[in-house]
Amino acid sequence: MSESPEENLIKAKQSGSLIEPKEVADAVLYMLSRPRNVTIRDMVVLPTNFDI
Repeated sequence: MSESPEENLIKAKQSGSLIEPKEVADAVLYMLSRPRNVTIRDMVVLPTNFDI
């Protein structure tokens, strides 16, 4: 039987495979701190070991 979403979340937290809020905030700050003549239209933030 497959694991519940709660069990998957617990395992992901324990393995360190989740992105921390500060990491997302850092990416957003980077995007917002670019010069006015630079446009970042899209940003995709994923854990390094995320399987697409």
